Amino acid sequence: MRVGGIQIPSLVPSRLATSFGGTDTTLLVNGKSTCRYQVTLSARLLLGGGRPAGGRITGLALRLAAGANTELRFPSAKAIYRSLTVWMGAAAKRPADMTRAFDNNMVTNTRSLVHLARPFTLEAGAFKTGASSWFWIAFSSGGYTYTGGDLVVEIVLSDVVGGAPKPVPFDAYPSGPDAAAAYAPNYKATSATGPANRDVLAMLLPYTN
Repeated sequence: MRVGGIQIPSLVPSRLATSFGGTDTTLLVNGKSTCRYQVTLSARLLLGGGRPAGGRITGLALRLAAGANTELRFPSAKAIYRSLTVWMGAAAKRPADMTRAFDNNMVTNTRSLVHLARPFTLEAGAFKTGASSWFWIAFSSGGYTYTGGDLVVEIVLSDVVGGAPKPVPFDAYPSGPDAAAAYAPNYKATSATGPANRDVLAMLLPYTN
């Protein structure tokens, strides 16, 4: 899927251009569960991936983990969600200081809805195996202007209105000083389930200058 303008692909973190993240997460697509998933990315990580301040992030892409079974379909069955939303904004806390309270991790007046799909449909087998097999989401808003500093990305999948796919293993890497994640299996949740140092989704964030 292509976003208008000249896209410059940029992996977060940049080492994922030549390797997988080392772990996986099945938190996003998992049966009838909905999802609120929030990640804080450090400025060092973003700039190290070649993403300059002032660039406009125009979408995101996810891929399956290295260990995903090549003989299975991901998702296993068609799934229809009432909506998919993606939010971005300036981080209120460093990755290592993320809290379970989602709203406390983002500077309120910077919170921007960058993508809305209503409904959001995943066909069976939409995700393909392989390091270069990215699943693209082109932001419906046209993008988010990254002005520098740490960044929060939040992915929200609301009610499952059709299907109940088996867990999808997305490529991920452990939380650390440059990236951390929080998650709840309920898109309406205000606080994360468990600690705010979940595995972080490997993401490709294309941008335009």
